[in-house]
Amino acid sequence: MIRVIAVIVGIAVGGAATWNVYSYFSPGPEVITVPMVDEYLAGEKPIADQLAKCRNDPGARCNSPSCVNAEAADARARLKRMNEALGG
Repeated sequence: MIRVIAVIVGIAVGGAATWNVYSYFSPGPEVITVPMVDEYLAGEKPIADQLAKCRNDPGARCNSPSCVNAEAADARARLKRMNEALGG
């Protein structure tokens, strides 16, 4: 509350605090929801689509949380298929 009053006073005095008004009321960073490994395994999110995006641009996406989770889900699914193929 104190900051809002200071910003309003700054504008009234001479506009010096205009930048503070924009920075105070500007939206924060974009919120990105990252699918969890379990969501990929449950079929809620298509693993193949995400892996294709990650492998198409590995320099930019390689270490992103979405790509890491998709790779982990793919590895778990692969192990599960191998286990089932071996009769386990």
